[in-house]
Amino acid sequence: MTNDIAELRARIAAEHQVLVGPDDPILMLVTANDFCLQRSLEQLESAHAQALVLQSQQLEHAAQRWLLAAQSASQQTAEQGAAAIHAAATAAAASVQAAVETSVRAVVVPLRVAIAVSLLGSFLAIIACGLLWLR
Repeated sequence: MTNDIAELRARIAAEHQVLVGPDDPILMLVTANDFCLQRSLEQLESAHAQALVLQSQQLEHAAQRWLLAAQSASQQTAEQGAAAIHAAATAAAASVQAAVETSVRAVVVPLRVAIAVSLLGSFLAIIACGLLWLR
C-alpha cells in the first residue's frame, strides 16, 4: 500500500502540478476507497461463488431429468422393438409351419400309394411263392 501511495503522489504531481505530502488528509480517501473496493470485491466474489453453486445444482437437476427421459425413451423403444421382433418371429413360424404341413401333405399321398403298391407286390410275391411251393 505504501508503494501505491507513493505512486499516487507522483501521478498527482505529474498531472496536476500539486505536491501531496505523505501525511496529507486527502490520502485517507485512498485508504477508505481501497477498503470499500476490497469489501465490494469480496462480496461480489461470495455472490459469484453462490451463483455458481446454484447454477451447478440446477444443471445437475436438468441432467438428471434428461437422463431419466432418455432412459424412459430408450426403454420404450426397446420394448417396441422386442414386440415387433416377436410379432415377426411368430408370423415367420406360422408361415414355416404352413409350408411344412403343405409339403408333408404333398409327400404323404404318394407315400401311401407307394406303400400300398409295395404291400400288394409283397402279398402277390408271397402268394406266388406259396403256389410254387405247393406244386
